[in-house]
Amino acid sequence: GAVEALLDFPFAGGVGDKTHRPTASAADEYRWGVGKLTIDLRDADALAGEEIEASVVLGEVIVLVPPDLPLVVTAESGVGDVVVLGEENGGFTVDLQCHGTAEAITCGDGAVPDEPYLRLELEVAIGKVEVTR
Repeated sequence: GAVEALLDFPFAGGVGDKTHRPTASAADEYRWGVGKLTIDLRDADALAGEEIEASVVLGEVIVLVPPDLPLVVTAESGVGDVVVLGEENGGFTVDLQCHGTAEAITCGDGAVPDEPYLRLELEVAIGKVEVTR
């Protein structure tokens, strides 16, 4: 399981801890090799209607979101844990599909909000993906 997750993962980025805090629009893609990648979106403008992909090979992807922004989140881990605003799944080849806001999230039913939303595609080969406020 862990070897397959690593082989299917695009190796890119650095080593250590990296934090992004966009205040205007966020980048479409964030990649990191080994360590912790934090993306703090709480002060970013105009996120509704955008899509952000983030991945780490070995370590953690942490995304901080504003409380009232509509979200659609896909969080995946080859080996490890995914936590989306309190909803958790862990083990081998785990994921969570969630939608709502940071104050009211629903996971598992695949519905998409009618209003413009931020789509987060988050992945770690080995480690943890977390979306929090």
